[in-house]
Order: sequence, then structure tokens, then C-alpha cells
Amino acid sequence: MSSERRNPILANVMAQLDYMEKRGSGLTRICNETKALEGYKDELRPVFKSTPTQFQTIIFASFDTQNVGDHDGDVSETKLTERQQKMLNLIKESPTITGKQRVTCITAWINRKS
Repeated sequence: MSSERRNPILANVMAQLDYMEKRGSGLTRICNETKALEGYKDELRPVFKSTPTQFQTIIFASFDTQNVGDHDGDVSETKLTERQQKMLNLIKESPTITGKQRVTCITAWINRKS
């Protein structure tokens, strides 16, 4: 499956949040991390489906899943960089902020820090 940015806006946001790694490394990482899970079997390997308009990843549960989803949206234990926290705060304060406005704010913030 080729590596291409199907949603450049989302890709740019993820890059600004430092969540995006080397282009094309994500699928390999998903497969490797899944193989490392307790109870992994080959029939549970991730499935990737792609069309010109969408990309879908299916990750199968490999052990007891009765509590899956209990902590959806909980990022309390997630360690964010200062830049990531600034980006999230911008979006929370101004949910309709445009990409261009966000870049302007973050660039100004970085320049002030330098």
C-alpha cells in the first residue's frame, strides 16, 4: 500500500503536534506493535483497506476486551510537549481557528521563545 497524504490538513495538524513520524512508517509500526501484544495470533493481524477517498485500519482485540472504551478520550496520562499543549489550547479556545491562523499563532509563539 503506497504512502500518501489523503488528508493534507489533518497531516499538517499532526505534524505540528509532533505526532507524525517519518512518512510511511505508521503501518509498519502498527503491525509490529500488534505482533508484540500478549495473545497475538496471525489471524488477528491488522487489516488495511484503502480507496481513493478513504483509508481504514481494523485492529482486532487479542485478549479480554470487556473494558475496551472505558477510557476513550482520556488523555490525562498522555505526556504532551509544550508545543503540543499550546496547539491543543489554541483549538480549545478557538474551535473554529483556521489552519493559517493556527500556524501564525504557533510561529509567533516559537519566535517569542527564541
